[in-house]
Amino acid sequence: MLASTSGLTFALVFFLALSSAIAFIVYGLLTQPSARRAELGLGMARKTGAASIGAVCGGLVFLGVYVSSLAGFHSVIVDDDRIQLESVVPPRSVVLTLQQIATVSRRPAYKMRWRLEICTDDGQRFESAPGASAAVRDAVVEIERRRGVARGSGPLQAAAAEANCASV
Repeated sequence: MLASTSGLTFALVFFLALSSAIAFIVYGLLTQPSARRAELGLGMARKTGAASIGAVCGGLVFLGVYVSSLAGFHSVIVDDDRIQLESVVPPRSVVLTLQQIATVSRRPAYKMRWRLEICTDDGQRFESAPGASAAVRDAVVEIERRRGVARGSGPLQAAAAEANCASV
């Protein structure tokens, strides 16, 4: 397990509530009369325009948090000939055979957190949610060990796979 399912779910709900609060605050600021607004000669915004601006502001906050911290799979299940990637949001599961995997690597995320990145032979990339260094490192080692056993691959084949994945 790279990231806690309950932790990711809590973070999703928390940041969704925070983004909604920001959207309502922006809407309220744009639609409520203000003494300063009258001094400056500014009127109130229309409710539909204010609702649109508030929704965009809240959506951008949530999208930024989602992309930076919540996106990606949270769990990797490694079997003898395949791996299963499970994500919380959206709830889905992807199964890859070890023969489909071109590269497996660790990428730094934010504040001592790491992401597991898996690239397939056809150029698809799968990236995990940020996880602890040890968990991500252990996942990379185990997947690479199983791939080596399944493929009998050497360093030249691994370098060619890395170049194929980087070019996509």
